[in-house]
Amino acid sequence: MSKIHVWLGETLCTPDEFSQYFEINLADRDVGIHWYDDGLIGGYRFGQAFNPEAAADELPTSQDTSAAVLCLCFELGITQAKAFLYHQDADLHVSDTFRLYNGLPYPSVFENG
Repeated sequence: MSKIHVWLGETLCTPDEFSQYFEINLADRDVGIHWYDDGLIGGYRFGQAFNPEAAADELPTSQDTSAAVLCLCFELGITQAKAFLYHQDADLHVSDTFRLYNGLPYPSVFENG
């Protein structure tokens, strides 16, 4: 079973700042790894707020995983967001779950299979 880590919320980053996060390898430094497969990590930054359902549609997840992401958003009171990140890595451990990553909170890791 694979895992997908999801960051979702309101970021104050501009679209260019958000994109630079991936270009200069800040994403891997943030989670304490030295390399990542750029096919397993991604993010979206929108000009206006969107609902979590729109984010779930963009995540490379199964329907069950998308439902779990939406359920957690509901539990956390996340009703809209402007950006999200994801990282598919079964071995990744995010130790600082209260820190912001590219301006986004880390809701959780999900089984994705």
